[in-house]
Amino acid sequence: MTNSSLAAVAGAAAAQMGVSESTPTPPTGQPEAATAAEISAAEDRGWKMGAEAERERFMTIFTSDKISGNSARMSHAMDLATSSPDMSADKIVEMTTKHVAVDGSSNAGLSLDDRASDADPLGAAEGQPGGEVKGGIDTAAIYAKHNGSH
Repeated sequence: MTNSSLAAVAGAAAAQMGVSESTPTPPTGQPEAATAAEISAAEDRGWKMGAEAERERFMTIFTSDKISGNSARMSHAMDLATSSPDMSADKIVEMTTKHVAVDGSSNAGLSLDDRASDADPLGAAEGQPGGEVKGGIDTAAIYAKHNGSH
């Protein structure tokens, strides 16, 4: 089948479906300069809207009662906000208050006091081989098994 016969078949099918086979023409009377100006104006509006949204995000973070006035939390929130631009303001406030205490220390719960307590299972392994039962764990048995004398 030649190209002209394919075109005839396509034309007949289009006519049967009620579709005009004419090729659309580009719009006229729209100079290229006007289109470029419209694109530029749309870009400017987009940049302004994005900048406004980012300002609002930062204001939400830094005016939060949990962040405002606390230099350690403000610093952490700034680092998090700039390194994670897709993270919401509420999530940044939540993460910051979770990981930075009011006094600026870490809220990670990994202090030596926590480790030495019975509440922390890793704290139970503290001490010398042959130690006592602490927090329900027999450290002597642990050390004996580790040293191969069990």
